[in-house]
Amino acid sequence: MATMWAAMSIGMLAQDPPMPTKGAMSACGIYERLDHETAINGLDTTGSEVKSFEGNVSFDNTKFSYPIRPDATILKGISFEAIMGKRVALVGASGSDKRTSILPTQRLYDANLGTVSVEGLNVRDWNIKALRDNMAIVSQESILFNSSISDNIAYGKPDATQQEIE
Repeated sequence: MATMWAAMSIGMLAQDPPMPTKGAMSACGIYERLDHETAINGLDTTGSEVKSFEGNVSFDNTKFSYPIRPDATILKGISFEAIMGKRVALVGASGSDKRTSILPTQRLYDANLGTVSVEGLNVRDWNIKALRDNMAIVSQESILFNSSISDNIAYGKPDATQQEIE
């Protein structure tokens, strides 16, 4: 988790910000996220794996708040299914935490109540590495480091062979 946020913050620093303040804010974001301890071990390989991964996700009466602000519930009992081949839209105003639903899906944080399942298996029962290896996040704003495309790909998958990158 900290690595993902640090990478995004470094990416912001790598661009030419219109105001020096943006770079300072990004640097603060890096330190803040690196200092954050998470209860979930992202390198944990215990748990179940699914042989056929199609990307089916479901939320069942899921509630979520950030650990540092447990009284501020962000997701309030949401339920939906995102099934392969079907379209699902999370609609809301800018800044209304639509993207927050990704956090419990990838077990970057656990939901407070309810169930988040991927391929019919509660994400708490998944092998976290296998779960995350089968998912990707595509943001509206792509952040690339000021380097080659090959280096950017290798950053996301350090063990990638040259053939995989090409």
